[in-house]
Amino acid sequence: MIACPTNVEEICDIIGSSAKVMPHGSRTKNALVATVAPTEVTYVDMRGISGIVSYDPSEFLITAKAGTTVAEVADALAKHGQFLPFDPVWCARGATLGGTVAAGLSGPSRVLYGSIRDFIVEMAMVDGLARQVRGGGKVVKNAAGFDFPKMMVGSYGRMGLLTEITMKVFPRPQAYMTLLWDAPSLTACIAAVARILGQPLQIAAIEIDPPDSMIIRIAGPQDALGNMADRVDRLIGSPTSRVINPAAEQRIWSDRTELGWIDDGQSVAKIATTIQHTELLLQSLSSLECVRGVISSCAGTVIWVALDLDQSIDPLDQLLNQLNLSAVVVNGQVSDLTLLGNREWVRFATRIQRAIDPAAKFASFAPTASAGE
Repeated sequence: MIACPTNVEEICDIIGSSAKVMPHGSRTKNALVATVAPTEVTYVDMRGISGIVSYDPSEFLITAKAGTTVAEVADALAKHGQFLPFDPVWCARGATLGGTVAAGLSGPSRVLYGSIRDFIVEMAMVDGLARQVRGGGKVVKNAAGFDFPKMMVGSYGRMGLLTEITMKVFPRPQAYMTLLWDAPSLTACIAAVARILGQPLQIAAIEIDPPDSMIIRIAGPQDALGNMADRVDRLIGSPTSRVINPAAEQRIWSDRTELGWIDDGQSVAKIATTIQHTELLLQSLSSLECVRGVISSCAGTVIWVALDLDQSIDPLDQLLNQLNLSAVVVNGQVSDLTLLGNREWVRFATRIQRAIDPAAKFASFAPTASAGE
């Protein structure tokens, strides 16, 4: 069953009268809303709860309803020279603000600005008891009470149903430049990341394309970009190719945030990692039959993997367990939320879920009853 509410009161009624609920937006990240028994769940289409509620450019804060597309928010900000610095993923595909927050996905620019969690200041939701709840506040420094808005980031629609979100925004940098480096090896790429981030440079993003290519984005005043690029060249020990045409430079990064390198029919998994694991992980992933493509994003802290779900993903699960890393399948035809690798965090998440959703209206993080024990 699919419900299409147009206001918060209707959402409360839906939750109150349904055995199970699962919110969704444009389903750009459909694997995150998969449930083990979909016929028993009322799917709540949030696209009718949309629109910008308030926006004061002088305060660098914007409030929008959860079903608002990220593209609509980005367009409103662009008119005032502002933007969402965490690089929302799949903006061009129609990703909604609520879905982006619930998925907890950030793009390449989190290297400089932080992840989506760092930009949430206030949030409204409906909990499992059909109560309207609001947390945070429209101020940057807010430490009153339990900071549940941060908790909702990466909750996969299983902690509550988001209805309204307030985020802080930033002024867009005056200019960007992208540096392309064909490194001698993957080891050289990893070492270069550490050297570059150890310097006071405006590094907006660093990506590694196995086996030995690196893409570096610098941001700042137009007149300063050349000097910054020269410093990067000295740090890595060889010259880079420089993309300075704004349109060409933007196309490179739009393709990264839209994951345009992944072919139709392939699924996507996000692996949370550290730069210390990146080299071994990239080398190991290349030998798995289910893996069709890999990039290292966010200076080695996120690995995006293109998957063929017709092949078993058990070897990927085993590899991540060996490295004590966690991952989630973001889209594709799966029967339930598909978590890979270390799942110890599920115990803690399930305990929180039971406390705020005692009627168990929202789907669980794990299909087995023992997962939260």
